[in-house]
Amino acid sequence: MPTEKCTWFVILVVITGLLKQGDCLRPTYRVTTIMHDPYLVSIQPMKGFIPDLLDEISDILNVTLVLDHVADWKFGTQDTLGNWNGMIGELTSNKSDIAAAALTLTAERSRVVHFSHPFETVGLRILVKKPSMDILTKLINDDAGLFFRPLTLGVWMSVIIGFLVIGTLFYIIGRFSPLQDLSEGGILWALSVTCGVISFQGARHIPSAFSARVLVSSALLFTLTLVSMYSATLVAFVSAKRINSNALPFSTFRGMSLQTEYQYGTLFASSTYKYLTTSSGETERSIAMHLKENPANLMMSIAEGVNRVKQGKYGFILESASAYHISSTSCDMMVVGENLRERTYNFACRQNTNICDQLNIAILQLKMNGRMDELKTKWWSGKCGFFPRQQTTDGETDNTLSKGTQIDMKRFTIPLILLVIGIVMSVVILLMEIYFPKVAGQLHTKRTSVDTQGFSGQMHA
Repeated sequence: MPTEKCTWFVILVVITGLLKQGDCLRPTYRVTTIMHDPYLVSIQPMKGFIPDLLDEISDILNVTLVLDHVADWKFGTQDTLGNWNGMIGELTSNKSDIAAAALTLTAERSRVVHFSHPFETVGLRILVKKPSMDILTKLINDDAGLFFRPLTLGVWMSVIIGFLVIGTLFYIIGRFSPLQDLSEGGILWALSVTCGVISFQGARHIPSAFSARVLVSSALLFTLTLVSMYSATLVAFVSAKRINSNALPFSTFRGMSLQTEYQYGTLFASSTYKYLTTSSGETERSIAMHLKENPANLMMSIAEGVNRVKQGKYGFILESASAYHISSTSCDMMVVGENLRERTYNFACRQNTNICDQLNIAILQLKMNGRMDELKTKWWSGKCGFFPRQQTTDGETDNTLSKGTQIDMKRFTIPLILLVIGIVMSVVILLMEIYFPKVAGQLHTKRTSVDTQGFSGQMHA
């Protein structure tokens, strides 16, 4: 028995020695990274998306990757003398072999280091606070207030005033026109005719006076135009695409640049700020002008920008990866906007090494077997969910367009003009009926005889 125990002990020692020898034979590479949620969330121990990704890569390539934080806490910029700092500086000075972080490929960096295939594609998004709706806001934005949405407040007021004027004028005609039948007139008659016009049913008995007939015709034309425009706009509102940001005045960068209710900004002196202020796009130039006119909207750190967003009425422009991570952990925030300025994150490698070629193979393999998506789901999921899949808004149009366009006073000008013309004509004819009764009586007698002859002809037929 002792001999068997010694034999097994010797075998275990030999196996352990072989395994250690195998680890020693694996190539070792020095990797520099930087604190940036969720890519690196802690240094002692190293935790985050990048450490997990490097563990997967080291197993695929059978290499040892020694991870360390960059000394000066910088990504890497070049000074006037051509010297580099940050992670790029550690690669150019041969202090590290690989820079693994949310590092973007630029022309200046590619001249001094090599870059691998991208492991992530990002763009610019807008981080905003989820709107909190009171009872009045809910009534306006929810389906309970859908009936009132097609018309603006000014149009609703003009319609109400218009029908009040029509009803009053019917009463005046019924009381003062000498051509109006004695059986007609009064408040109830005026109310009955007005309600018939409003409901687009006409009048049960056509009024006798010319002024009343002109008013009925113009009012019915106004009601027909109003109902047609209202129905078309209501259908647009009902069938419009509803989005999560339906209480926001914008859902795209263009919509944000056109509104004035929300302030917006980004990190000062960042690559995002540089892009917005140097781009030739119309939307970017509009945003850049706003940033230059409102320097207080420029933040010195992401944490400062997030605190400003929490105060409300502020949109913080930042890269989508950071925006989605913040919204996954802060449930009072949301991400809107199309994927503006799409770019990639890559590993950087020092020159005179072929490690980037090996990294390309590992990255492609992780993407093909789905392991890359699993890691993203792990680190971009919080108590609020996994937002890169739940809150994507690529290709969305401006929120004001997707919800339908209200009928304002400008679009409602022609129906109002037609109604005013009808009211004026009715008043003029009423004055002629009152002050020229002889002419009005002759016309009334002629019309009555024509109506009687037509009725008699129908009876004989």
